[in-house]
Amino acid sequence: MFTSEQPGLVAARTILGDGHDTVAFLYPDEFTEYLEIHPDDEYCWHVHTWSIFESLDDNAVEVGDYPIDFEESYWLHKEGTICGVSFGRGGDHLWLVSEAYWDNILNLEALASLADLPEDAIYQFCINRSYWPQVKEHLTREHVSRLPRPTNVVRTHMGTQWNHERYELVARRFADMMQLLHTTGMQGATIFAEVSAFSTVNEINYLAFARFGYDA
Repeated sequence: MFTSEQPGLVAARTILGDGHDTVAFLYPDEFTEYLEIHPDDEYCWHVHTWSIFESLDDNAVEVGDYPIDFEESYWLHKEGTICGVSFGRGGDHLWLVSEAYWDNILNLEALASLADLPEDAIYQFCINRSYWPQVKEHLTREHVSRLPRPTNVVRTHMGTQWNHERYELVARRFADMMQLLHTTGMQGATIFAEVSAFSTVNEINYLAFARFGYDA
């Protein structure tokens, strides 16, 4: 049993593919409901693997030497595997996500102040539709190597109401974006999944994001 939220489930299905009769992909609530109907306290019939990101209330975290700014937030990554009553591994990992705001990943001067922040954090750069052509043309591996901190990801508003594209097909842009981020040395990407996967256009967008991100 693999449990996660929608992005994790899409990624897992894409990576593993179909035809795995012994693997189930479930939301956490679905997994809980399944065990209520089919209890297996001794783990005789199942192994449970999970990977879930949770946002945290800023007041719930002791920030120590690094109080967070209004453009920053904490994410809690919970991951692990249980194979038996006393046989498992995993942990909770706290990530500081610093939002470098919109459309400035190419402006090293504007980003210079990030050098004062800790290295063990994720630095996220937002890309809008109007900024994408510049990023596509000018983002290089050499530029990424000069970013102030080592762990950098991109968030895009493409395909959302922010760019008036909530129900637009942007799968090609997602595919191009994921391949560019890989070749330039970025560490990842996030998107706004505003619309349910029951919308065909949006599901194609989500699958392109997951598929080309995995291929990269």
